[in-house]
Amino acid sequence: MKEFLKRSIMEFYIAQGISVLTALTAIVGMQMKNMKAILLSQILANLFTASTYFLLNAFSGAGICLVAIVQAVVMFFYNRKNKTPHLAIIILFVLAYISCSVIYYERFIDVFSALAAVCYALSITQTNPKFARLWYVFNPLFWVIYDLYARAYGNLIMHASIFVTTAFALIRVDGIFKKQPQTEETQKDETV
Repeated sequence: MKEFLKRSIMEFYIAQGISVLTALTAIVGMQMKNMKAILLSQILANLFTASTYFLLNAFSGAGICLVAIVQAVVMFFYNRKNKTPHLAIIILFVLAYISCSVIYYERFIDVFSALAAVCYALSITQTNPKFARLWYVFNPLFWVIYDLYARAYGNLIMHASIFVTTAFALIRVDGIFKKQPQTEETQKDETV
């Protein structure tokens, strides 16, 4: 019993440490201006996150992160060829995320990992980084709720940081709040 407790405590602290690597990878990745770089960072970030959740026995989150790695690899190859994925591919991954949640479902909190995964699935299918960030900004919000329950405090801080930096990238890189230049047509509408 004492050995098990010692191992559990050590796994807990290792998991929190891995979260730091995840945060750095994901935060830097969401600041990138091209989708290939974003997708590569997502592969690494999900690998680190899956490791954290496995160590914490949060298998729903870990399984979803493994599916996310596969999806990011598939999307990387689509993006490399400048193609958008077929709707069937997107649906396949959404169903894989939901199936993973159902298979590992233990508590209601596991629904939040599925919601985060659906946002992720839609974000990385985008070819435009701006639209990827618009979908992705919701992903860490659902993970924050999951992290609280799973006691993944490092991931909680990481996901909160990712939310803030993704929102910042939407403002800084994509200029979502900048006033769009007016065309002649919109100027005529305002004068009438």
